[in-house]
Amino acid sequence: MSLTFPANPSPGDVYSDGTTFWTWNGESWVAVAYGSGPAGPPGPAGQDGATGPAGPDGPPGPAGPQGEPGPTNTDEAFYAGSTKR
Repeated sequence: MSLTFPANPSPGDVYSDGTTFWTWNGESWVAVAYGSGPAGPPGPAGQDGATGPAGPDGPPGPAGPQGEPGPTNTDEAFYAGSTKR
């Protein structure tokens, strides 16, 4: 793409092709790098991503406490599988 600079520029004149700024130094057009301004405020947070897959099951936990003792052996106790009471 060729550039078409203004005819008969004066020293200090600025020309832009839309992407680059050029200034006339009295003899030729020179590309000029302009400093950027301060950063703007941060934008809003984006949406959360999808939930990932579940991880593997963990190891079994520790054994619970021992339960209370059962009834003592008396004539009134019922034994599983027994027909006698």
